Amino acid sequence: MLAKKPKDLPTITKLGELYVGAGNPYAALLVLGKASEISETAQILNLMGVATARLGELQVALGLFDRASKKEPTFGPPHANKAALLGQFGYSVESKAELKKIRAGDTFADGTRGWSGAHQLVGGPR
Repeated sequence: MLAKKPKDLPTITKLGELYVGAGNPYAALLVLGKASEISETAQILNLMGVATARLGELQVALGLFDRASKKEPTFGPPHANKAALLGQFGYSVESKAELKKIRAGDTFADGTRGWSGAHQLVGGPR
């Protein structure tokens, strides 16, 4: 599919998301880097932040979450991910402030609310 449509952003983004969800942050960053060359969306920046955080580059991940939040302030996952990282390092006031920026998220078939696990640093697949 990608060989025929190398600029198919939804497909490339989904592939990156699948790599993040499968616990392969290296492949995710490779694919998402290509996606960001096409269009640097909040979703792509957030997924890159999750993959980067899973590689232990936490300062870089925070920067990616900030960039994602600035691109699309109402997109909740980068706010949640930034809050999780800040909370891990004892910045509880800043973490709570970041959490207040989150909208409700999506409603799933079982009635729960949230986001796709691959978009989350905490609680999502590793």
